[in-house]
Amino acid sequence: MENFVLTPIVAELAAHLERAGSLRLGKIFMAGTFAIGLDLRLRDNRILMCSARPNDNRFYLCDKHPRALEAEAPGEPAFVQRLRKLLGSGRLVSIEKPANERSVTLGFDAFDDAGNMSRLLFRHDLTGRTSNIYLLDEAGRVLDLLRPSEAIIVGTRHELPPSKNQKEWSEVEWDDLPPDAVELEKFLRATVRGCGATLAREVAFLSTSIGAARAFDQVKKRLDEPGSGFIYTVGSKSVLSGFLLRQYADAEVLKFASVNEAADAFFSTNDRQATLAQKRQTWVTAVATWRKRLDSTLNKIVHSQSTDEEAERWRRWGELLFANVKTGKRTEAGFEVVDYYDEHQATVTIPLEDGEEVTDAARRFFKKYQKHQRTQAAAAERLDLLGRQSESVAFLESLFAEADDDESLDAAISEAATLLPVELRPKQAADSNKARAKENEWSGLRRYRGPNGYEIVVGRNDRDNDRLTFRLARPHDLWLHAADYPGSHVLVRNPSRQPVPHNVLLAAAELAAYFSKAKNDDKVNVHYVEKRRLSRPKNAAPGAVLLSESKTILAPPRETLERIL
Repeated sequence: MENFVLTPIVAELAAHLERAGSLRLGKIFMAGTFAIGLDLRLRDNRILMCSARPNDNRFYLCDKHPRALEAEAPGEPAFVQRLRKLLGSGRLVSIEKPANERSVTLGFDAFDDAGNMSRLLFRHDLTGRTSNIYLLDEAGRVLDLLRPSEAIIVGTRHELPPSKNQKEWSEVEWDDLPPDAVELEKFLRATVRGCGATLAREVAFLSTSIGAARAFDQVKKRLDEPGSGFIYTVGSKSVLSGFLLRQYADAEVLKFASVNEAADAFFSTNDRQATLAQKRQTWVTAVATWRKRLDSTLNKIVHSQSTDEEAERWRRWGELLFANVKTGKRTEAGFEVVDYYDEHQATVTIPLEDGEEVTDAARRFFKKYQKHQRTQAAAAERLDLLGRQSESVAFLESLFAEADDDESLDAAISEAATLLPVELRPKQAADSNKARAKENEWSGLRRYRGPNGYEIVVGRNDRDNDRLTFRLARPHDLWLHAADYPGSHVLVRNPSRQPVPHNVLLAAAELAAYFSKAKNDDKVNVHYVEKRRLSRPKNAAPGAVLLSESKTILAPPRETLERIL
């Protein structure tokens, strides 16, 4: 995110703060990889998006719902938990951005680790590879940071790295500006603080018609004027701008009332295109893998096949050996026979293996010939199948090459999901989300790795017991509970539906005894039964169970199994 785009975005947020006096901080959440969302409870419900991804720095007000942003996050680091603890009840009272620097500092009145009201700083540096988000105390000392860095020491002051030999816009003299457009662009990016690639190209472009000095002054004036937001479509890429760019006069352009609105639309479009590109690439890779597999199989068939000429020679040799078995002559090179297929009836030597009889050699050559004939027939069928599959690959390649929007890509994916071999079909994101949600259903329960690879799950309280028994357990899972004593429900997961081995049953019974009121006894009777034999009593409290039948095992109370979670 370039400085000339960041500056008006910060100015708009500062205007919100000035009108309100202070803004109470609401929800703090992960909004993607190295991205944090802050709900400042603005009247329009927009969320402040702060991204510190090295190749995707962002700071703008986003119009998405927090739940939609949270869905894009891979997890929650300890940094966000600490932000929530310290800033969760705070108020935003200040916002600062050094001129021509890509860094924003939000000041919050909140309680520190000692419980005292103090000024805490949320600082976001949008500096490319070194981009990061910090939690600082009032003196600017680092309390914590989002992206781990060996260069940052917690407890020390953190400052932006000094700019070497760079000048402010107002310090640049006309005589310093190279007249050549290419050299001018290089000079500006290396010399002028806050001048990124877009601004440098704009000055260089204007310089070709009005000269370097006037072009520089014109762009410098535009930086101080409140402007609208613009998104330019240049070929296959988009450019976000805080004012009208002359260099893209012929490009498709969208104008917005503010730079913040333009940034929201720009990043939303980029995210949508990135998702589209990632989804496309996943399936294109699968199709390419299928293509490689087919080509490899085809090459193996071609190179492994014996030629018809070789097979015909084997047939002739077999017949000649049988015809000359009594008249032929064994030599060091093989068996010399009359070649009746030769018009001159010349002699030919047929190679034999060490100690091999003539008739055995004849049968060997006939077998090789017959195998060749069978292989040819099978190869013809295989090549026909490979040909049809190659046509399917070519069809899919053309579909994905032409898919340029969600609808056409979904149509291509639908075709690929039908034609691709099952093992090559990528797992859909929805499937992985369902699997993640299904795995999360087991959170909060004690899970153990039992004998023979069985998983044993133990509830922690009445609600866990009820959830484990009546929502998560499958009909053939084995359920256990200490007889005549309050305690945890224990479940042996049994996806194979085979009888649970005795050593697994005993291990689960030990846990059921251990997590019961009888844990101090030497031996405890434990009921066990398949889950399908259980029912919930009407209007009963959570955890209550009715057993239609059960068996009992005697087990010592102990916890010896390895915990999974």
